[in-house]
Amino acid sequence: MLRARTAVLLLLIACSMPTFAEEELTAKARPDIPQRVLDVLPQEVDAVIMDNMVTFKDMIIPLYGKYYTGAEVKEMIRFYSTPLGKKTIETMPAIIAEGYQLGQRWGQGLGPGIQARVQARLKKEGYDLEQQPEDAVSVHP
Repeated sequence: MLRARTAVLLLLIACSMPTFAEEELTAKARPDIPQRVLDVLPQEVDAVIMDNMVTFKDMIIPLYGKYYTGAEVKEMIRFYSTPLGKKTIETMPAIIAEGYQLGQRWGQGLGPGIQARVQARLKKEGYDLEQQPEDAVSVHP
């Protein structure tokens, strides 16, 4: 059971972890760094990750054990071995990143509506945020 969990975890982790070089350092962000130098950075990042994988496995395996049975982990391994499972692993980082960005934009779009609704409710309850109470101490000069 431990080996099955480890295999699933390594598969998911290796395929879904964005690297520093991919996320933070690009030729567009740092045009002074030659592309040949940028091209080797993912290998350096991967080496650090692999050097520390045992520690990460020791931390994450109990988490999977908390939520999945051994049989479920084996089924995950079977799934991730299929063409659809492999595609899922390949596309998961992009879907997560794009979903995060969509969620941020969605949440930011809700901000004005939330603010207006909260202010209206407070006003209904007798609190007007536009007026400071006379005994309140302002933190802004």
